[in-house]
Amino acid sequence: LLMLPLTLPFMAFVWVTPSPEALGLLFLSGALSGVAQLSASTAMSMTDVSILAPIDFLRLPMVALLAWTFLGETTDLATVLGGTMIFAGTLGLILGERRHPVEPV
Repeated sequence: LLMLPLTLPFMAFVWVTPSPEALGLLFLSGALSGVAQLSASTAMSMTDVSILAPIDFLRLPMVALLAWTFLGETTDLATVLGGTMIFAGTLGLILGERRHPVEPV
């Protein structure tokens, strides 16, 4: 809402009213984003951030996998290699954390 006055002059020339289905999907997307944000803040209040931060890096490979699965998008070799390295690094951190748990300060 804060940016609306700044974007109104530009929107006036290209605005297309969304269909009812698109509006429903927009509201669903907003609601799910709110739930995701609430879940992330709750998780961070319940455990050490150093445990949760690596899991956030899994977002890139997961989005690429979901886009490939549901949208048929393809990726290049660099994306696959990068996603694999992120996944392996996150898995290594999680497994290492199990062996040597962090003590609260």
